[in-house]
Amino acid sequence: MPKSLSDTAVTTSPMWNLFRYLKPNWKFFSWSCFASIVNKVLDLMPPVLVGWVIDSVRREPPQWIANLLGTVDPWNLAVFLAVLGVVIFFFESLFEWAYQYGFMNLAQSVQHQLRTDAYNHLQTREIEFFENHRMGETMAMLNDDVNQIERFLNIGFNEILQLIVLFIFAGSLMFGVSWELAVVGLLPLPIILWGSLMYKRLISPR
Repeated sequence: MPKSLSDTAVTTSPMWNLFRYLKPNWKFFSWSCFASIVNKVLDLMPPVLVGWVIDSVRREPPQWIANLLGTVDPWNLAVFLAVLGVVIFFFESLFEWAYQYGFMNLAQSVQHQLRTDAYNHLQTREIEFFENHRMGETMAMLNDDVNQIERFLNIGFNEILQLIVLFIFAGSLMFGVSWELAVVGLLPLPIILWGSLMYKRLISPR
């Protein structure tokens, strides 16, 4: 079990403190991340599969498919690609369930430990603290903060992870086809990222 906040010095980085709570569930966390990555890769496969279908219709299937089947017969290619599509959809759904189950349970476990440590930490505060702070306001803020962390672990972290996989997977495919078009397609991303950070910096105080 992780040490409580009263036993361990809190570092200046909130994310580091959060990942400190993930240590007891590190294997579970790693499996959830793996399932999320595989799910996103499989989710991005249909456009690639469509490209293979078009190549196969032109009797120019990918080399690995031609080597596997040993023929370019249209019927065999159609059956193989149809079965491949079903397999991709099945495992995409399976890994989607896996990462949702994993992150949901992980978030609940961390939320429980955070609430326990926060309560224990409040018990160590001096009387002056409770005289200067309304308990209702303090508990409302504390409850909302823990809920925000639970939502981040359950939904937000997975969305960030899948966004990174999207950029890497799509970018590698684009550069594999044409690096010139890939550069043109990815050129707006730094501008969008910079604009998002500037907007957040301006809107956050308001």
